[in-house]
Amino acid sequence: MQLRCTPEIEQAMLRPIFQAMEQIYTGDSRGNPFPWFSEIACPVRIATAEQSWPIYKEMADRAAALIPYTSRWTFDGVGHCVAQEAPELMIAAVRTFAARAD
Repeated sequence: MQLRCTPEIEQAMLRPIFQAMEQIYTGDSRGNPFPWFSEIACPVRIATAEQSWPIYKEMADRAAALIPYTSRWTFDGVGHCVAQEAPELMIAAVRTFAARAD
């Protein structure tokens, strides 16, 4: 089985993210959430996958720069769809993060 979005769906999902990275995103009918990232007051784990495309790592870097109380996690040996490729790694990562929050 190979999971993937159509190019149109992928473009619709990524367009606001790229705009935010370029600081030109103005939001949609719900508003622009990015200015509020600095107000997040709980621990946040930002994860990337070793075999993901570099743009996803860049997005994670930018999010980490905006959100206080972040920690980073890298899933070794897998691509972007960690939960589908290696659900056991995802479960272990969530458990590790939850244990730190106690």
